[in-house]
Amino acid sequence: MKTPSNEIFQLVKSLDSHEKAFIKLCLHKELKTSINEGLFDYLSSMTEYDENKLLLEFKEINKNTIKHCKQTIFDFILKSLELYYANSSSEQKLYHSLFQIRILRNKKMFPKAGKLIDFSIEKAAKTGHFLLQLQFISEQQLLAIESDNIADYEQLQLKNSFAKESLITSYTVAQQNQEKIYLLLKLNIKGGCYPGSEKHKIIKTIYTDIAAKNKTGSFSDGNTFILLQEKFIEYYCLLLLNEYAKANSCFRNYLTLYEGANEIVDNPEEYLWHINTGITISNFSGDMILLWLLDGKADNLLNILPLKYKRTAVLTNYFTVKNSVIAFLTHVEDFREAGIRSESIMAEILTSKVKPSIRKIFLANLCQINLW
Repeated sequence: MKTPSNEIFQLVKSLDSHEKAFIKLCLHKELKTSINEGLFDYLSSMTEYDENKLLLEFKEINKNTIKHCKQTIFDFILKSLELYYANSSSEQKLYHSLFQIRILRNKKMFPKAGKLIDFSIEKAAKTGHFLLQLQFISEQQLLAIESDNIADYEQLQLKNSFAKESLITSYTVAQQNQEKIYLLLKLNIKGGCYPGSEKHKIIKTIYTDIAAKNKTGSFSDGNTFILLQEKFIEYYCLLLLNEYAKANSCFRNYLTLYEGANEIVDNPEEYLWHINTGITISNFSGDMILLWLLDGKADNLLNILPLKYKRTAVLTNYFTVKNSVIAFLTHVEDFREAGIRSESIMAEILTSKVKPSIRKIFLANLCQINLW
């Protein structure tokens, strides 16, 4: 007998409390049937998926309709999550702009569409969305044709023919770098599918390749996004290879470049992740100056961040930074300062919607401080 699909259960269990609250609001607003809302609540309360128990709980659902009900609620959750995360990343904002450009073009509002295209091309280049940049260039050429501006179209066609080749190359390089980054992050996990000696060999190979690019001056080929990728690979490889002094220097350079090239409020989760990695480097290299610099940057970000962007993932990364600072202080036996800092965030970390593991680490640090 075929095992019933538990994909809807997996999706519901992956949701954080903010996402669940938003989906409940959408269910209520859309006046979806009580079956869907009840099914969502029941799936949220389950510890493991049992379709037979589910059928006993909901008399309105039977073996013939359960598949349809599960698919309906699955699709609704995905649509709700699309709304929840709308404009929460540079990629989503660019897709939104692309849709708006096409509406404006269809409404014959050519000047307005042209301004939005120019802005979007610049934004896509800055954030490394090279395929989207290609789409905006195509929209630019279509706009010239539809507005009967054939002279502009011919100039754009000639200019963009070179740009398109360059963008395809940049996209290929960026994807290769992204694969290296994903691989490095996997290699940093304890255990995994690679033995220790094999991990070291892979990291060394990646670092050697990046170092060679740095020496020959072929870093990024002038593209800031690719330069940031390769600078990240460089400092992270050095951290994994236990070259802490070099990792410290490279990280400082990376952070300066990152802050100059990005609006940190656009991707606070990523920025805080880098800050926490920097604190790890400061710990291993014994650099207290870097520690306090990064701790201050984390606080500054949270102070300027609008409330709607203080999602669970962002707060989790922020308190991860705070836990790392306290761990550093206990490591150097500055228990007085560690105690002060623990006290200052205790109420917030115990009541904020963060991953339970963050609270456990905080409480473990607190126990160590209290022992002294």
